[in-house]
Amino acid sequence: MRSLVYPVYFPFKTTLYMNDLLRSFVRVLENAFHLRMLWLTFMPFAVATMAWGAILWSFWQTLTGAARNWLNGWALSSAMYRLFDSIGFSSLHAVIAQFFIVIVAILLIVVTILLLIATLSMPAVIKLLTRRQYIRCP
Repeated sequence: MRSLVYPVYFPFKTTLYMNDLLRSFVRVLENAFHLRMLWLTFMPFAVATMAWGAILWSFWQTLTGAARNWLNGWALSSAMYRLFDSIGFSSLHAVIAQFFIVIVAILLIVVTILLLIATLSMPAVIKLLTRRQYIRCP
């Protein structure tokens, strides 16, 4: 027997009562803070951070040297260096390559996290959530 008399109407022809809605909300919160769900949420971030952190830690000098040589070959970077010299920021020459590497690393970390979520986390999350019971709305 339903205890609340205030039904929530959806566009389809089923009446959903507030108890059902609140029960579903509690189940959603239980699933969101389930240990396995939390692990599946934060695992891709931890894996990508450790992997790219190890790569950047190991090859930082090599990457900055290669980026500096690559940027020095461009006419645009030469014009940018002259602009920095003219406004008094000649010390920025030393950090442009590192800034470029950080930008590329952030993009690679985001792509890695998205791929890990799509390949590892989402199938496990879907499997976990399909075992739970929710209100079926036709």
